[in-house]
Amino acid sequence: MKLFKKGTILVFILLLVFVASMVPSQGLADNKTEVVMWHWLGQHKDCLDTMAKQFQKDHPDFILTQNIFRTVTEYLAALSAAISGGKAPDLIAAYPGSNTVNLENSGQTVNLMPYLNADPEWKKSFYPSILDAMTINNKVVGLPVATNNVQILYNKKIFAKYGLKVPTTLDELKNIVQVLKSNGVGPIGYMGGEPANANWAFYWAAGQLAGDKVVRQADLGKASWNKTPSLVESAKITQDIMKNLVMEGSAGLKEPEVLTSFVTGRVAMMMDGCWIITTLRKSQPADFDVDVFPLPSVKPGLKQNVLSQIGLAFGVNKNSKNKALAVDFLKYITSGERKLQYIKTMRLVSTGPIDQELLQKASEEVNEPLWLKYASAASIGTTRILFTPEVENGLYTALQGMLIGDITPGQVLDMTEKASEKVGKRTFKVGR
Repeated sequence: MKLFKKGTILVFILLLVFVASMVPSQGLADNKTEVVMWHWLGQHKDCLDTMAKQFQKDHPDFILTQNIFRTVTEYLAALSAAISGGKAPDLIAAYPGSNTVNLENSGQTVNLMPYLNADPEWKKSFYPSILDAMTINNKVVGLPVATNNVQILYNKKIFAKYGLKVPTTLDELKNIVQVLKSNGVGPIGYMGGEPANANWAFYWAAGQLAGDKVVRQADLGKASWNKTPSLVESAKITQDIMKNLVMEGSAGLKEPEVLTSFVTGRVAMMMDGCWIITTLRKSQPADFDVDVFPLPSVKPGLKQNVLSQIGLAFGVNKNSKNKALAVDFLKYITSGERKLQYIKTMRLVSTGPIDQELLQKASEEVNEPLWLKYASAASIGTTRILFTPEVENGLYTALQGMLIGDITPGQVLDMTEKASEKVGKRTFKVGR
């Protein structure tokens, strides 16, 4: 089963050689049992190593080896080669969306549903929406260690200078942008040049107007993108946001450029996720004062939202010689007090409910109020995950055109629907 687009035979052979060189032997001389984990997020290494050492207290034979790739693209290519060559790792990082579909179709991972059903407390520790997103064809492909969400960061000094208050509605946000523009300050920094982020404005509107269920139905070809009223209205509001509220030239901007504009005061706001906190703190001037707010309601009566996504999840290789130990370690890092430990260390968001007092205390311990705002907003999250890659790419391409100003809301949805129809009937099921 392909986990990435087909490349040349030469590249595939080189990947097989690379994979063979990366997979250590399963048996170690000092009677340790090695569990090999692959992923692409190097910033998680220290946290996972710390948890592995804690796990060793009850499992002295256990040792964790992490093989970390530079990018998700490299990871997916190497994983595909490893599966084809029968050298997949014990713990396989699952990229949310289409990759989880491909991973389940590969038949490589253990169905974790029976393990969850055998431990109701572990199962209850996850939000239902999280388990649904990781369930393909009635099988739980993997379980996440953390999630993240996207909100709007703002420069408190600029807001105070012009007497601006945090908005809760789109109309209030429009008024703020007018004041900022009239004083030569840019509005919202927006990463339109990154495929994973360029669709945020649409997900913002659709999350409130249509909801996750309708978006998922359209993604899976069970609802029409261009004939569903709530999606049609979402596209119109998306155009309003892109035309009037984001900084000029957003279609070509990526996160580093937007962050520079934000910390230097060229723009007063920045739409971004909790993962940016550490980089932001390193980049900001000493006197920079920043806070964050949820996405304002796009129409009266609608609730504000944040855009949620699974950050990093792991599946267990069903052919692993150390399958039971790999499942036990996955359970260890995704349950109990480790949930809070993980998100506290990584400044991410929990995969399930956490007591607000514990979050408050943890935020004070790490002296990071921004993280508390992100972590506390998990319950109002709406999805930014699509499972059909052709649909996701079609939507991104169309919204790029909208950012530039060449494509209307109707054309955006027509292009996305055309991409969906070209795929035809989906051969997979998402959710429980």
